[in-house]
Amino acid sequence: MSTRTRPHARGLLMVVVLALGIPGCRKSESAGPGAAAAPAAAPVPVPTMPGGENPAPMVRDVLDIDGQSVTVEHSALDIGRVNDLFDDKPDTLARTTKANPAVYVFTFSKPRTLKGIEVTTATMDVSLRCVATLAAGGEKTFSEVYRGQPADPTVKLEFPGLSGPVQTLRVDIGNPAGGDGHIHVRTVKFL
Repeated sequence: MSTRTRPHARGLLMVVVLALGIPGCRKSESAGPGAAAAPAAAPVPVPTMPGGENPAPMVRDVLDIDGQSVTVEHSALDIGRVNDLFDDKPDTLARTTKANPAVYVFTFSKPRTLKGIEVTTATMDVSLRCVATLAAGGEKTFSEVYRGQPADPTVKLEFPGLSGPVQTLRVDIGNPAGGDGHIHVRTVKFL
């Protein structure tokens, strides 16, 4: 080979080696001493109930609500705890980590009769959607959008025509204007 073609051949060989990913032929991709660690992999989202729009990761907690054990799957929170929703203190809140709507799925240890739900949020217009799954089977959806609300509004959504005790209640609380993607929920009451 002439000296003119050798650099070209070496360059071609490096391209092939890099493309094939042959070990030992390129710099290590691990962080050295004192280097910042690579971010952890994002949590895998838990599938939502049919009709759910929330791709955010879900978290599971078990609470005592109105004297019974309730499993709550909910959007991840970056402020507060899901327990704060049921302490009857509007100055506490639970804020989602970039999830609009905030999703709460309540599975009751004993099916319960529900006439509606009352929710207090931080200042925003509120969209409220509830899907009640009956203990006897079947489900019913209720929804409403509340616009022009005062500061820290309390909104009520009634469940007319709901026949029989509810086994699972999915509650989506959203900001129809979008906002910053965080949903601040102060209290939740089952009616």
